[in-house]
Amino acid sequence: MLQTDAKALAVITPALLGSIFYKEVAQILNAGGNPDMEKLKLVMAKHGLIPVIPKMQNA
Repeated sequence: MLQTDAKALAVITPALLGSIFYKEVAQILNAGGNPDMEKLKLVMAKHGLIPVIPKMQNA
């Protein structure tokens, strides 16, 4: 499988994402096992973010 590094720059002003967003995401990520992507998408949408997850090719 080919792996490449990626960089992203996100600028959010004014401070759109507060501590509640990060607490909700942390609960999902720290639940154990693989993160529940559907739950992450819901939290992101709740806070005005549009999640875009690229499809893996040749996976």
